[in-house]
Amino acid sequence: MAVVGITDLVGDSKELLAKYDKVSTAIRSAGPPSPGLISHTCVIRPEGLRIANVWESEADLWSGYNSDTFQNAVKSAGMEAVRPTVFPVHNYMYFGAPQPASTP
Repeated sequence: MAVVGITDLVGDSKELLAKYDKVSTAIRSAGPPSPGLISHTCVIRPEGLRIANVWESEADLWSGYNSDTFQNAVKSAGMEAVRPTVFPVHNYMYFGAPQPASTP
């Protein structure tokens, strides 16, 4: 069963985005994402960031979270990994290849 992992990072959004971008770059440069990852979204909130990852299964989510690639990327960006809150997915729609968001 598909699950979504929601992670809230609380703090200054600009500072968190700089660290998030370092983590994202490190993970992308390591190769394909962890098996089972369906989608990843990071949104800016007044109190920080919210990250939502949809995975094919909860086992895939924890495998990705515990992977050396993710843990090392987080540490090298000067962050600590925050365990996501996991929810079952009732419905997921995919409408084609997303376009990368522009960075201001």
